[in-house]
Amino acid sequence: MIDLIPFTDTRVIGLRISGKVRKEQYAEIEKICDERLKIHPKLRIYCEFHNFKGITLPALMEDIRYSLPNLTRFEKEALVADKGWITKFAEIGNKVFHSIDVKHFLPEEKEDAFAWIQE
Repeated sequence: MIDLIPFTDTRVIGLRISGKVRKEQYAEIEKICDERLKIHPKLRIYCEFHNFKGITLPALMEDIRYSLPNLTRFEKEALVADKGWITKFAEIGNKVFHSIDVKHFLPEEKEDAFAWIQE
């Protein structure tokens, strides 16, 4: 499941991700990204993971299909999670995708993540 987290800064798209993510859930997020990209040249993503159970293969393929052509249009991504693999994901993301600054925060650092994504 993906729920939106409101931000006053319209460059930031806030997401609360829980359970198993499915392809159908990406349509709303893509629509929001497309609308905001009409206003801002670059966007920022804030993600909180709660009881995350993974992502289906069709959802992963949809994410890749949308994200790869738009990589340079995203400048920051804050990942808030207590999962150790998220730290590795952020490190790999920073090495592979130089246009995006990806940073992992623990749940108790959520306020720092909110501040960082809006700097």
